[in-house]
Amino acid sequence: MDTHAGYENEAENLQGPLAGVSAADIADIASRNAFARGERYKRQGRVVSLRVEDGGAALRARVRGSGRQPYTVSITIGRNLAGLPDIEGFCSCPVGYNCKHVVAALLKAVDGGVPQPVTAAPAGPAPVSLAPDLAAWIDRLARLRDSETDDYPPDVRQRLIYVLAPEATAGGTARWAVQAMSVRLLKDGSFSDRSSSYDLSQGANPSPPKFLRPADRDIIRRLGGVPYYGVSARGRTLVGEAGAEALAAMIATRRARWGSLLGPVLARGPERSGRIGWRLDDGGAHRTVVTVEPADGMQVAALAPPWYVEVATGVAGPVETGLPPRTAEAILAAPPVPAHQNALVRAAIEKRYPALAGVVPPDAPPVERIAGPPVPGLRFVARDVSRGDGYQYYGYGWTPPKTAVGGRYPAVQPFFRYGAIEVPSGDGRETPTFACDGRLFEVTRDRRAERAALKRLEGVGFGSVPY
Repeated sequence: MDTHAGYENEAENLQGPLAGVSAADIADIASRNAFARGERYKRQGRVVSLRVEDGGAALRARVRGSGRQPYTVSITIGRNLAGLPDIEGFCSCPVGYNCKHVVAALLKAVDGGVPQPVTAAPAGPAPVSLAPDLAAWIDRLARLRDSETDDYPPDVRQRLIYVLAPEATAGGTARWAVQAMSVRLLKDGSFSDRSSSYDLSQGANPSPPKFLRPADRDIIRRLGGVPYYGVSARGRTLVGEAGAEALAAMIATRRARWGSLLGPVLARGPERSGRIGWRLDDGGAHRTVVTVEPADGMQVAALAPPWYVEVATGVAGPVETGLPPRTAEAILAAPPVPAHQNALVRAAIEKRYPALAGVVPPDAPPVERIAGPPVPGLRFVARDVSRGDGYQYYGYGWTPPKTAVGGRYPAVQPFFRYGAIEVPSGDGRETPTFACDGRLFEVTRDRRAERAALKRLEGVGFGSVPY
């Protein structure tokens, strides 16, 4: 094997079981990656100390890794029934068994890098040393001391912060998404200006980073049981009972924040009573909503059960709606109910689930129809260079103009006024429905008049900007 170059021949003058160990034997006990990295560590001189014990039946070594302190390696060497080397290596690194540090120490030994074991009888009784496997076991206990408590050791300055934020959905009530952020804690207790998103799936690795505490590993396990609803720019969406349990566990760490890394720390609050109802949105459809007192400054998430948060203080807790938790979540996840579907939805729910007759959407107000001609209008806006807003904008040419400052540039958003209703130029509906002051309006658009107005806008130097 090419990876064994330089180690094919057994080292001369070694005694005991170690004398029969070759590089091929070492490769058999380690993964391909561990062997290659261990060979590189040996070449780099990372084996800082090496001692043969028990007449070549054991090795003790210290090998430098990426940290400040070298790892402690204990290796036992015997023979199996077939007479082949039987090697077990224990290390104080996170891998712990037959790792790259073990490989480096073994390669150093078989390459003649250790003093020969003393064969002459000592003048006095031989000192009693701790058996290698027991030494490795004690090393693991020492590591657990620093990794099995939720308190951070003094030398671990990195922190994992859970940032919760609402995520708009097609239904009436938003869901919450969690994004894990890795950030360094400064000496004054504040966060560094530099942070990065942390992929929580990495926490399931056999050797997770030290800034993951037991509570984080528990949260990662809980998130594994959350039904997959999607991953967006805001992170992993919380859904169902498992999502509510994961949320409670994040809050318990005191490392969950609302809105941003510097937002208020989320704290567990009392359960509050809430009422599921419906609101009429600007498009004339009914959407579900949860009312929790006091209503001001509250955000509610569609979970099982629903949860609230006081945006200003970060106090959060479950909402008791009087309904089974999963039923409450399912109602809050209802799609928008257009006016023309309202009566059909009411009748279907009252037939299929009579117990929910009290939470069906209310009767829609009568539809008032409006026709043209439209009155064109312009709204001046500052638009981000790299972002579209879902409506047609007009700017100077097809690329951001030289007037763009800090990633933004001025633009105008055309709209058409039909009576009291403004229809954005980018609205593709022929007869859109709008709600205004509790009334429903259906607009019959005059497309010819709208196109003529946009043509005049282009004639004075404006050009459409793609989104």
